[in-house]
Amino acid sequence: MASAKALAALSPTLKDGNADLLPPIADARKVGLLIGEAVGKQAIADGVAGITDSKHFEDTLRAYVWESVYLPYERQEQNPPFAHSTAPRSVNSCGDSP
Repeated sequence: MASAKALAALSPTLKDGNADLLPPIADARKVGLLIGEAVGKQAIADGVAGITDSKHFEDTLRAYVWESVYLPYERQEQNPPFAHSTAPRSVNSCGDSP
């Protein structure tokens, strides 16, 4: 139930009744993290998480979230085309090349 409540709290329809029901896919990482936090906190409150420190849980959860890091893209010129022809070779009726 905690996950459903957390997702409902993020619905764009809360601000605009004509908006989409679910958050945009571009926010999936943020949404997933917030739902995970809600579920974990509820598990701690219910005594089934195996831990009692919600701050430690939040810090650990955030540490496990993958952050994309990409090197800057630099376009490089392609190698010059091969010197030999890439056109298909003809084959005679015996299967031999001419």
